[in-house]
Amino acid sequence: MKKFIILGLFALLLFGCINPQQPQTQNVSENTTIDKSKVMDIVDLIKSFVELQGGNPNSIVFNRAYEKDGFVVIVVNANGREQELYATKDLEYVLFQPPVKVSELKAQLEQLKQTIQQQESEAKNFPKTEKPKVELYIMSFCPFGNQAEQLMKPVVELLGNTIDFEPVYIVSGSPGSWHSLHGDAELRQDVREKIIYNLYGARTWVDYVYRIDNECSMDNIDDCWKTVAEDMGLNVSAIEEQYNQSFDEILQGDASKVNANSVTGSPTLIINGKRYNDSVLGRSSQGYKDAICSAFTTQPAECQESIENQEVNAQGHC
Repeated sequence: MKKFIILGLFALLLFGCINPQQPQTQNVSENTTIDKSKVMDIVDLIKSFVELQGGNPNSIVFNRAYEKDGFVVIVVNANGREQELYATKDLEYVLFQPPVKVSELKAQLEQLKQTIQQQESEAKNFPKTEKPKVELYIMSFCPFGNQAEQLMKPVVELLGNTIDFEPVYIVSGSPGSWHSLHGDAELRQDVREKIIYNLYGARTWVDYVYRIDNECSMDNIDDCWKTVAEDMGLNVSAIEEQYNQSFDEILQGDASKVNANSVTGSPTLIINGKRYNDSVLGRSSQGYKDAICSAFTTQPAECQESIENQEVNAQGHC
């Protein structure tokens, strides 16, 4: 656990929430010899921790170092802001509370790298089947779910019928009292999108939701859904008929899957019964494709193709 505490200290330091322990100092000496290689060693450690945390190491830029009352002050620009980091004169300790030995930070960094590698290995280990079952749990107007839909589009287009892909809408309740997180307009659109998947399949579904995400809003969705469907040549009358006849049945089916898999957040991707850990693997089209391809007993030729690595920095869920 200690390594994660140190990692948190670096993050707080660089984003300005705390400062390291600063000794009471008055006299600044400009005529001193500071071991620049040791200073850069500390700066490089900071950059490595930031990178492992998912940050941009290039946002940390060394500025200068000087001696002050027997301590060394290392000044860096972090995300455009100047930050001071105090160290002992021999540059063996960084003055966190309590002080941390630089050699210990190096050991923790290596241990953290190994931990992350192990987590990534475990996260990529999906059960294997001839035709992987891929379920994307979403809400029609969750922005994070919409991001996942956009990322999944080229994956579904590439892998096509080699996978069993299904969107599942996160709803709760019972007939006469159904709920979707963002309200009734979202609930109605959840049902329409599931009907389009049921009638036309996954490839049409990804094309449809891609356009909905980019052309419609909750304020106009009750009209806009139809405009998009008609423009795509979908049978609006058939969709409306299914909506009227199967509203409760569709919601009951998806609610049952949500409950059975204890899904609470949009997006949630489940591959052959195992959750895709986006906090470890990130969210990208290539990442989704690689995870799904790892779940084949025998990978199809499509798995050898690369997808332009669209990536979303946000890791949030609705």
